[in-house]
Amino acid sequence: MISMCTYIQVRFLTSNISGGTADITVHEKINNGRLKEIYFASGGSCGGTSVDAEFFNLMEKITNPAIMNALKGEHLASYLDLAREFENKKRSVKPNTTGRINMKIPIALNLVCKEYVGQTLKSVIDSSEFSSKVSLKGDKIRFEFSLFKSLFQSRIDSLIKLMLDILSEKCCDGITQIILVGGFSQCMLVQKAVKDTFPKLPVIVPKNCDLAVMQGAVMFGHQPSIIAHRISRCTYGFRKKKPFDPAIHDQSHLEIVNGEAKCIRLFDAFLKRKEPIQPGKIFKTTAISRPSEGGEFKLYIFKTEKENPMYTDEEGCSELGVIKVKKPNPTITEKIKVHVVLGETEIQVNISGTELGKKHRVTIEMI
Repeated sequence: MISMCTYIQVRFLTSNISGGTADITVHEKINNGRLKEIYFASGGSCGGTSVDAEFFNLMEKITNPAIMNALKGEHLASYLDLAREFENKKRSVKPNTTGRINMKIPIALNLVCKEYVGQTLKSVIDSSEFSSKVSLKGDKIRFEFSLFKSLFQSRIDSLIKLMLDILSEKCCDGITQIILVGGFSQCMLVQKAVKDTFPKLPVIVPKNCDLAVMQGAVMFGHQPSIIAHRISRCTYGFRKKKPFDPAIHDQSHLEIVNGEAKCIRLFDAFLKRKEPIQPGKIFKTTAISRPSEGGEFKLYIFKTEKENPMYTDEEGCSELGVIKVKKPNPTITEKIKVHVVLGETEIQVNISGTELGKKHRVTIEMI
């Protein structure tokens, strides 16, 4: 049970898109068990899947890339057995281990070695550059602990640096606890590194920590109001045209519209990165609905991780969505009222104008 506190949470995530990442946030527990986000979710390739990649890269160096590809392509069940064996060792290996780490090797790997290089797996290992640190005994491959630990080190170093960078922010003063969740949080090497770096803070690894991320997502889906205050991870805004100012705008964004010099593809931000978000916060702006061949009013929404983007075609900017509303009279130019309502997991845009008819509401997911 978490008492009244401010804590940093490290969530180890795995997905087909992101691979193994560490998503770090800072929260404060406030009234009625609700949470206030102090620092937006930040992460990097520091999760368990990235360590799996290091292991298989090592196996390719010990044997041969063609051998490991053949194991995966022709003996997938054996390849997955090897992956599961490493997963078990990854979670159970202790920081004070002495001697060697033993892992069971599938028989198929020996067969593949004979087929592709005409040697047994033992001969392949004995002739590799790692022969002094890796050996084969029966159906077990044995790694010197220093070599096995090196698979984790770069990821752990990246994780610790990321945590230190976040905690150096002024808004993160007064942290009282560290919580580790997700599959990789069970790794004792990770736990020890975090505890050694932050000796004055209690490090909590909840029971069933590998399920905690999923359980939290389900809770948030049913009770969005549990997060009372969030910090924006990105800058969000509309694509606009405004009068061209040669002192501010570059010539590549100059366009003459009805005889007037306009700056096109401007990023008109309504929510900036690191800005606090309270559910129901409203941003008001206007847009011009001009005559169009398709008879539609369009409003494009963009996002970026930059705090102060100038244009929507800058590197890192991407289109989040486009609002399309059919105009009753496509020949009319009109100023449109735009209200952006910031919710828990979505952006709601309300637009209205005389020629557009009734008020239109569009919802855009932010997750």
